[in-house]
Amino acid sequence: MEDEYLIEGLLYSGEGDTLDFKLQQYPFEGADDDSKSSLLKDILSFANAWRAVTAYILIGVRDGSKEIIGLDNDIDDSRLQQFVNGKVNRPIQFGYRTFEFRGQKLGLFTIPPQDRPFYSVKSFGKVKAGTVYVRRGSSTAEANPEEIAKMGASASAQIHADKTHKLSILIGRDGHYVETQRHNAVSIAKTVLVGVKNTGNTYLTNCKVFFEAIGTNAKSPEKWLREGAFSLNPGEERLVSLAMYGEPISPVQPGLDWISLPAPPSGNFWRPPTLSKDGGAVTITATSLESAPCAVICKLWIRENKLHWDSS
Repeated sequence: MEDEYLIEGLLYSGEGDTLDFKLQQYPFEGADDDSKSSLLKDILSFANAWRAVTAYILIGVRDGSKEIIGLDNDIDDSRLQQFVNGKVNRPIQFGYRTFEFRGQKLGLFTIPPQDRPFYSVKSFGKVKAGTVYVRRGSSTAEANPEEIAKMGASASAQIHADKTHKLSILIGRDGHYVETQRHNAVSIAKTVLVGVKNTGNTYLTNCKVFFEAIGTNAKSPEKWLREGAFSLNPGEERLVSLAMYGEPISPVQPGLDWISLPAPPSGNFWRPPTLSKDGGAVTITATSLESAPCAVICKLWIRENKLHWDSS
């Protein structure tokens, strides 16, 4: 499930300093040095890129259309580690893995931010010895002396702190998690909101919120994108409406038979499911490119014409 949310987020993004799409796997087994050097050059350029978040190379996707083609060839991560880190000035932190997505196998390189610069100690194929390659936008360039000096200064001056990428979902019973306003002469509209908060200490990008619920008289759940995409600074919280109900002002006035759930932000004509007043549940999932997804189940029901909720 975590891989699915990550790849969905990457597919909504464009190529740049932190992302590259490859239709085919890098030449490796049985390939000549010129062909194999393209992998080394890309790893070096992303490792040296000016960025504060993890970079990804996604294999098996057509750039532009984002069509899922699938992985044509696989490479063992241990072989990749030996190949790359046997040629550079110091070990580069990176990983490679495969997974299933929409019925196709994909490959993913992950390169976290780290101290720079990196370079190959010997010439290999198209990679020149001692040259610092850097990712600029969607292309690779050679860093100039000023850039290299800044990389070294940044690495030596940085005080390393543990970086935490974390999203949390907050649901309260009052305060800014509940909104009420008079809807008409006979009812008050009550809206329950959830908070999606960056509880880590690093910037989070491409955050999204998904809802999933089984509607009244439905047999299977429906899932939809409720909010996305947005970024969160450390400590920042984004409020998203979860459910709405018209509470009668008079105790003898009958209430509605359903609890409304909000539609996706796209503005299409799809209508989200509604929950019975006897009770239902919504699974809320929040994701970002940098953090693991988090999920909360919120139960909602009507008692004595009042909206009640609880989370787990």
